Amino acid sequence: MSTRIAFAKAVAAFCLLFSALCGVAFALESDSNRPGSDYRSLDLPHADPQLCQAQCDREGQCSSWTYVKPGVQGRAARCWLKHSVPQARADNCCVSGLRTGGPVARPGMEAGTNRPGGDYRNFDVSNADPQACQAQCMQEGQCHAWTYVQAGIQGPSGRCWLKSTVPAARPDNCCVSGVVSRAPPEANACQVNCEKRCRERGRPGGTYRGGICLLGVPDENACGCN
Repeated sequence: MSTRIAFAKAVAAFCLLFSALCGVAFALESDSNRPGSDYRSLDLPHADPQLCQAQCDREGQCSSWTYVKPGVQGRAARCWLKHSVPQARADNCCVSGLRTGGPVARPGMEAGTNRPGGDYRNFDVSNADPQACQAQCMQEGQCHAWTYVQAGIQGPSGRCWLKSTVPAARPDNCCVSGVVSRAPPEANACQVNCEKRCRERGRPGGTYRGGICLLGVPDENACGCN
């Protein structure tokens, strides 16, 4: 058995015992720089790239980071936090990485989730914001689910995949996904009639609360005027 194979097996065995620690170690991209998309930088008290990684994880707008070794941009190590995921470049000045928790998601979004399959079209998202993908899906009647792939994985920009079905969700830090829920036509008609009834009474609008609604006309108790 060669020394390299023996070492690989030893690492694999170590990872089985200490999987959490290995996950952190292999998340660090040694001798890698991801230039661009910086929104702030800071000096670090210790020469440890995991301090930069931890800072990125704490900030909601951070998607990736680059740690610059001491002596390159000053006496101290420096951490650059990025609002997107620039392309990685080999450079022994630095250590880089992605946000540990995956792309940032808002309410109604599935962070760190991929829904592969069911695609009917895809497009670039220039502002690296999964909300643009979610909004486009909601505008298209045939779209039932979506997946946003963060920048730097399928190209320099983020990419939105719109789906005509609802594929099974899989954990994957590459992505943010979501499912679009649309009210049935009857509920939409009830909402429209509720708003109309309230405006006729001099109120700015109304909200259909659910309940009795026959032929699209809500019961008095099911319509609340604003």
